[in-house]
Amino acid sequence: MGSYILVSPDGEAAMIDSGPKTSWSRVGEEIRSMGVRLKYVILTHIHLDHASAAGSIVRSLETVEAVFVHPRGARHMADPERLWQASKQFLGDYADFFGKPEPVPENKIVVPGDGEVLELFEGVRLHVIYTPGHASHHMSFYLPEGNIMFTGDSAGVSLQDDDGTLIEFPTTPPPFKPVEYVNSLEAMARFRPERLAFAHYGVRGEGMEYLRWHREDIIRWIREAVEYVSRGGGDAEELMRLLADKLENAGKAYRAKNPIISEFMYRGTILGLLDTAIRGEWKRLHF
Repeated sequence: MGSYILVSPDGEAAMIDSGPKTSWSRVGEEIRSMGVRLKYVILTHIHLDHASAAGSIVRSLETVEAVFVHPRGARHMADPERLWQASKQFLGDYADFFGKPEPVPENKIVVPGDGEVLELFEGVRLHVIYTPGHASHHMSFYLPEGNIMFTGDSAGVSLQDDDGTLIEFPTTPPPFKPVEYVNSLEAMARFRPERLAFAHYGVRGEGMEYLRWHREDIIRWIREAVEYVSRGGGDAEELMRLLADKLENAGKAYRAKNPIISEFMYRGTILGLLDTAIRGEWKRLHF
């Protein structure tokens, strides 16, 4: 999981995605070593790998004035018990790997609107874009300075496997909303970003080319899942193998040496695709 730190000339800072609680002690040491004053925590969404450290950060650093979160996620930051239980049910042992979130004090929670511009520091403006699909509580952020889009999980993942192989594929855990996902890609593309900053992981160039490619790619993945279900299929393991044999990037993810990619991320993507194919969510898409 990658967090991003925006720093003003006078040393004030904003953090995009807190990351998991279990990483906070190490990340906190790094922030303190930078000598910055962390003022804002800005969450793309509330999944544990992105947000479970938020409460710990607020309690650790008196300088934090606000945690920005989508309106659908705000109550779960104030009282994360339901989020934790749902995460335990879906993630199993991976939930403990990320850590149980602590509550964020309600007076620290700020809900920005879709299209709002956050004036973080002098000369640093962040455009808020609601980008549901991966999750209903997802936001992405555009930074004009640098022409960079912080995508969270709204444009898939761009990962290096343990052997250095680049693997880029959708991330669509249940309940995946395909129409909203595609619309979110188009919303980000309207800003014409030159660079994309992925939560998993790092910054890549050719932002517009990637967004166009990823839009076509997610439709390919959805189509394969729908055709599989239409033939009577309903087994996630079988669909994982099927897509791995048909789509190059699915094959890379399925055969990845890093189990976080192959057993966690890729499996979660397949589960979401299978769920949306069975429920008929895809019918609102025009293939």
